[in-house]
Formats: sequence, C-alpha cells, structure tokens
Amino acid sequence: MGFLSGKRILVTGVASKLSIAYGIAQAMHREGAELAFTYQNEKLKGRVEEFAAALGSDIVLPCDVAEDESIDSLFAELTKVWPKFDGFVHSIGFAPADQLDGDYVNAVTREGFKIAHDISAYSFVAMAKACRGMLNPGSALLTLSYLGAERAIPKLQRYGSGKSLSGSERALHGERDGSGRRARQRHLCGSNPYAGSFRH
Repeated sequence: MGFLSGKRILVTGVASKLSIAYGIAQAMHREGAELAFTYQNEKLKGRVEEFAAALGSDIVLPCDVAEDESIDSLFAELTKVWPKFDGFVHSIGFAPADQLDGDYVNAVTREGFKIAHDISAYSFVAMAKACRGMLNPGSALLTLSYLGAERAIPKLQRYGSGKSLSGSERALHGERDGSGRRARQRHLCGSNPYAGSFRH
C-alpha cells in the first residue's frame, strides 16, 4: 500500500510521455492514488485516454484553462464521479510561439504577455477557486515552477515572467479557512529545461 492509497487526484497537462505531468501521474499511481485526467482539445483526447487507461483511470475530461466556463464545466463533470477529492496537479504552461523567438524586448507584446500569464499562472488560481468546495480536508494542490523564474533561459525567457505562478502559490498557501487554520496544502515544484511539450 502506497502513501497515496485512497487519495483521488486530478492531473492536468499530460500531452506525451515526456510531459512532467505524466511522470507525476505514474508516481502517484504507483503510490496508490486514484487518478483523473484533463485534455485541452479533441486532438489530445485519444492520447490522454490511452495514458489514463495505462494508469488505471477512465476519467478523462475536457478543460481549456483559458476559459472560465471550461474550468467550471470540468469540475461540474468531475463532481458526478468524485463529489470530493484530494487535490490536483497543475502542470500547465503556454506562450504564443511568436513570443519565444528572437530578442525578448523586441518579441514580447502586451497580448502575448497576457496570454502567457493567463495560461501559465492564473489558471492555477482559477482551478483552485472553482474546486474549493470539492476538496477534502488536508488536500494538496501541486503546481510546477520553472528555472526561468530565477534566471534567464535562452528561447524560454517568456516562461520566466509567466511563472508569477510561484507568487500565486505562496498567496494561496497563506489563505486561511473560517477557523483561522491554513485551508489546504499547496506545493510548488521547480524544473529545469526539458524536452517535453507545453500544453494547457
């Protein structure tokens, strides 16, 4: 019996076997967690269903975190199978391709900057807000930061600014419930550059 036995965890951001989210899901499955997965669009649906099945799950739901309605719909559907659950993995990052090429100052635009922050950072808070009534006591929200939040990484510097996510994680961690206790655990994991693909 693993230390996650009996826990129900929603996993976002699985796009391939190289996705950090896939590695996290494998580890959680190994430790006994029951998993559910999201996919961004129909192109990814079949692939995520295959990964989910390999990890013993048939709960695969659509969610485009750029849309509040899609996030709300995700949890409305999830509550039909899991009225309560124990946390989620937020492994989501995105910036428009034209924001990743060339000189940072020349390439960055207001719209591209907004999109990168919206998808990569705000979506964590939006998901936490949408599911707060479904989370069991002692639940945990796991999100991923990136080395670019601390130093400039060629070609990926836009993700550094997008990872205001670490500030959001700290703010959520300090949140208190009505009794004055910290409401839930939040965890932030950092990663180095890797050969995966960014999806939301």
